[in-house]
Amino acid sequence: MKKVTFLIILSMIFASCGPTEEEVQSQIDTAVNEALEDNASSDTTVAEIITTTTQRTTTTTQRTTTTTVNSQCTTWAAGTYENLSMYQTVTDYITSDLGDVVDGYMSYDTFLGNLNVYEEVLYEVEADQSRLRPNSANQSSHNYLLDAINATIISVGFTILGVEEVDADYLEVAIMYTEDATRYITLATNNLSDC
Repeated sequence: MKKVTFLIILSMIFASCGPTEEEVQSQIDTAVNEALEDNASSDTTVAEIITTTTQRTTTTTQRTTTTTVNSQCTTWAAGTYENLSMYQTVTDYITSDLGDVVDGYMSYDTFLGNLNVYEEVLYEVEADQSRLRPNSANQSSHNYLLDAINATIISVGFTILGVEEVDADYLEVAIMYTEDATRYITLATNNLSDC
């Protein structure tokens, strides 16, 4: 009974913590669109400034620098968007599976098997996000995202242990890490900067 109670609590936390998928999606879309707009407008402005050989040289250097910075930021934003989409999908599946196991629609063995798969996918998302290089303005956001993914991986690991060992203490630790992940996601989205 204790296990079911904690699974219910864990399910509620996964379902209700942090910004909604739409809020995260909206913030990411806004950052990417602004980065693309800024990049396009900076190229137009630079093209209008070119009038002499000296100005052309200076402007070309500035354009190359701006494009490189915007390109880095845009690449990071696009990769982060893909990773967060996968992260959200996995957490949605975990929440759904928790509900199914609590309601008796899914066996504990199936649930454990699914959790192991979700854990592997989260490790891949973490590795993909780690390979991305944000611009300096988004470094904090990037670090918080990695912290959130890592906390979720740890939470899934403790959930697996709690179910395998029928030990509510592990599930309590999983809940704490889920709450941490939620805080990190909020910090990450609050620290997103335009490219």
